[in-house]
Amino acid sequence: ESLALAHPCAVEAFGVDDETMFPAGAATRDIDVLYVGKFADVKGARALLSERYAGLRRVAVGDYEPLEAYAEGPRIVADLRAGGVDVRSPMPHAALADLYRRTRVVVVPSQLQGGGERAVLEARRCGCEVHVFADNSKLAGLLKGPVPGAAEYATRLARGLACAAGEASACAEA
Repeated sequence: ESLALAHPCAVEAFGVDDETMFPAGAATRDIDVLYVGKFADVKGARALLSERYAGLRRVAVGDYEPLEAYAEGPRIVADLRAGGVDVRSPMPHAALADLYRRTRVVVVPSQLQGGGERAVLEARRCGCEVHVFADNSKLAGLLKGPVPGAAEYATRLARGLACAAGEASACAEA
């Protein structure tokens, strides 16, 4: 199912850095479950505490800055740590890619307005299984099909902008 809106200039413009995000090969997947994102209620990081992931090695990477926008962040982090989750601060992109490659399942429990597109695509590109909430059709739509790389992402954005600028041929491609 397409995420594109019914507008002549709308394009699906998602993609990942495919030079950094790539499958693990023979690397050991020693992390059972990974969460990557802000520690905010709309992101759903507390899903790591559910019975589904009990007894598994769980890692959460993120932050809650700026604090005034994510006041619930410190409580979420405290809950995760109390529940045995290894909570880590944001890290460089290459280090995050290595973490994905060590992970079996990436959970992206965001609400519909909570984002998560990049985490879904990066995890898929690194060969992880991805769990999303069943009622998040936006993220569920990203679980199948090819994972666009940076060049495809740029091409789609350029096509949408060219269409918006009135280039008829770009609109036909969008």
